[in-house]
Amino acid sequence: MSLAVPVSDSTSSIVWQSALSKYKILGSQTPAGFTEKRSHVPDDDAAVTSAIFADILRATTTLIAAAAAGCGGIYVDVKPTLGVFPFERPPNIHDPGTWVFGGELNGRPVEGMDHEGHTVEGIIGNSPLSVVPKSFEGQLLRFFSTNGSRAFRELLVARLQDVYALSMANIDATVDAVLQKSPRRIWLACGGFYGSSSLEDSVACGLATSRLIELGFTDENGLDDEALHMLLLSRSFECAGKLDEVKLVSAMLKRQVPQLLDDIGRLEDVPACVSGNGMDAELWREMSRTTLALASQTEPYLRSTK
Repeated sequence: MSLAVPVSDSTSSIVWQSALSKYKILGSQTPAGFTEKRSHVPDDDAAVTSAIFADILRATTTLIAAAAAGCGGIYVDVKPTLGVFPFERPPNIHDPGTWVFGGELNGRPVEGMDHEGHTVEGIIGNSPLSVVPKSFEGQLLRFFSTNGSRAFRELLVARLQDVYALSMANIDATVDAVLQKSPRRIWLACGGFYGSSSLEDSVACGLATSRLIELGFTDENGLDDEALHMLLLSRSFECAGKLDEVKLVSAMLKRQVPQLLDDIGRLEDVPACVSGNGMDAELWREMSRTTLALASQTEPYLRSTK
């Protein structure tokens, strides 16, 4: 997977110099939009840009829940289109620990085949409700996803300073961790829904943008158009300066991803991903303190940075 447009292209230079370079915060509401915008950004600027990635329903929420439950590392893999899921240690990852496997297919945890040819069921699906507190201590997770895995690979080849995963639970912790790296620029990127934007990802990135402004990283004039759009959208779900979780869940229930979740019997994941509804309260609190970032420049492998 590679970036399609070289940054030396004359159009790219104009887009960068005349427009994008003016902003401290960039936004992308879909992975394809991210890849296109990245093609206009010089590599030396990308190298001092931090990214925050949101796939609220449900990949980043589930992965952060696993990290909060003690998981030492998470390899985010693309679901195979044919054949069985390989329940084996990923290549090129050598961290100590026992490998376990997860992901979801048609609303149920995926099944795979281990190195001895035995069929094994994954220990979690793509739902934070399937994560039990402290259940991942001493373990590493190979997690199979669709939109989330492809997006992480796009972010990986973009050669950014670092990439953090975002959930509704850990917005403040993630923003604080990113600012500690002193990036020149911050990029809010969304997983979206099969090439289109999604309400929940845009709202989450808007809330992160609000936090960045609150902490003095920039002001509204420092946002590009997509980042500003996400900020304004998130404000429509705030009450007295805080997220109105009930209002957001109500709006989400008739949107694209929740409609799909309803069809596979996973609608309860919507309030779980927004407010931790139905989850262990201590796990949700631990998620609020957990940050999760890419730990490799060549592999889609994440570790908690807490």
